[in-house]
Amino acid sequence: MNIIRSLYGLKDASLDEVSYDLVVPLEYGVLADTSGSLPNATIECLHKAIEVVATGKSKKIAWGLTSYFGPGIKAIHNKKLECLKGKGLSDVSIYSVVSNNSIQEAAGINKIFPSAKTILIICDWRHGRRSRLIWKHFFPEAKIHFISIDSRWNEKHQSMWQCSSTWWLFANILHHLLMRLCGVPRLLNLVHRLTRKSS
Repeated sequence: MNIIRSLYGLKDASLDEVSYDLVVPLEYGVLADTSGSLPNATIECLHKAIEVVATGKSKKIAWGLTSYFGPGIKAIHNKKLECLKGKGLSDVSIYSVVSNNSIQEAAGINKIFPSAKTILIICDWRHGRRSRLIWKHFFPEAKIHFISIDSRWNEKHQSMWQCSSTWWLFANILHHLLMRLCGVPRLLNLVHRLTRKSS
């Protein structure tokens, strides 16, 4: 998998001298359990966002909240806020949008920050190339940097595509190709088919 990452993953941004209008830890839904726990990918992205804003590189974090499965957007938002507690981020502003896929997430954040010039996206590396197409579509004039994390995908996620590293990599390559062929806007309402329900 390391070889595939070196070929397909994006190069991480250097944070030495750059500040950002906005830091975006991407959303990866919730798990199929009674409480709708956050998956490893969401938690790892949040932790990396915390590291970045703690250095003073940005004062704004924005994230998506899925609404078509799980415990509801308010509960998911509160779970994410829990990850930020006690991290000394009282001067950091948090913004959230309802989004049921990666395109809706970027579109919603664009409505709040249409003039953002520098954006840092934090995502799983398998999701990087697809995410770059999406964010460049909605913020064509912005300087967009990426930091990738290597998430765990062996959890009981509600989407089959996110239950293993292999399936998740395949899904991202497929969606990346579809976006190149069809364009980002035509996939705006495409969502993951659920194979597990919360239990």
